[in-house]
Amino acid sequence: MVVVRLEIMSESDNQQTTERMVKRLFPIGVLGLINIGLIVVFYILLVQNNVALFPRLIVSICAPPAVISLVVGIYMLIFPGKKSTVN
Repeated sequence: MVVVRLEIMSESDNQQTTERMVKRLFPIGVLGLINIGLIVVFYILLVQNNVALFPRLIVSICAPPAVISLVVGIYMLIFPGKKSTVN
């Protein structure tokens, strides 16, 4: 037998959920925009230095996520998150 439980969210619960989602998604959106900007910057720099097409594409696509990963990794090492306790 399957029991379906419906919960009606109040306005305050809905607003808190929306605020939490925005708080969590905003940094991801910012990192995405930084990634796009770095791709463009790397591509322009490599075009100006007369790098061949294939290496130019590979570097401009692969380098920005690596740079962002390093920055986020260093940040996480310096500022560790809250310790969670599992009960």
